[in-house]
Amino acid sequence: MKHKLSFAVLATAAAFSFSGGPVAAQQVDIAAACFADAASCAALVQAQIAALEAAGLTGAELDAAIGQIAASVYSAAQATRNPAALSALSAALTTASASMSSPAAAAGLRQAAQVVASGQAATTQPTAFGLAPTTAPAPSTPPVNASGT
Repeated sequence: MKHKLSFAVLATAAAFSFSGGPVAAQQVDIAAACFADAASCAALVQAQIAALEAAGLTGAELDAAIGQIAASVYSAAQATRNPAALSALSAALTTASASMSSPAAAAGLRQAAQVVASGQAATTQPTAFGLAPTTAPAPSTPPVNASGT
């Protein structure tokens, strides 16, 4: 079932571009790392945000970078159906939302976290939450048979 959200979020986080910056270079790594080890994803997100803060990013710039990280986490969530992994990825998005300076962007990440936890990330695009889609494809998953395994 397609899950469509009518939700407006300030797109500040998605509007900034960090070509060649630390987040853009690590975006694929974050998605792959969170897909491979969802239980460690929240700690990875926290470490990335701390590094960005230590580099002096604040306000809208920090929000944009966090938005890129969150889009990578969401990409990992779109590639799995494992309930434990989805729960861990949802926690990572909630962690990211706590560091946003924009209340609207933080609310968007919290709503994205709820969609991930519900297992609906595969049918909901990240743009529904003000996140830009990642430029790299989500990690591939093995085909799922008719029984869902």
